[in-house]
Amino acid sequence: LLTTGEIRASILEVRRALEWIQHHVDWDRPGKKVPSQCNQTERWWRIQDALYSQTSGAMHNDPLTKDFVYDRAEAETLLAMTAALLRNVPATAPQTVPAPRP
Repeated sequence: LLTTGEIRASILEVRRALEWIQHHVDWDRPGKKVPSQCNQTERWWRIQDALYSQTSGAMHNDPLTKDFVYDRAEAETLLAMTAALLRNVPATAPQTVPAPRP
C-alpha cells in the first residue's frame, strides 16, 4: 500500500498490527499513572498506545483530527516503529498478523 502511494490505507494496516499487539501482550496498562511511576511493561504499553493513537488520527474525521495530513515519511516511520515493537511480543503469541484487507 505504501509503495503505491496509499498513505492512509497503509497507516490503517499499521493500526491493525498495533491492535494485534494489544491483544497478544501481557503488558500492564498504566491508566493515569505519572510516566515516571510506570513499571517496565507499563512503559511498553504507553509506547504502543502512543503509536496506536497516532495511527488512529489518520482514520478519524472529528473536529480535532479532520485536518491531520500524513505523508509518506510519517507512514514509513509508523510502520518502522510498529515493526520494531513487534519484536517485544512474546514468542508464545500467534506468529501471524492478520493479512491486509483487499
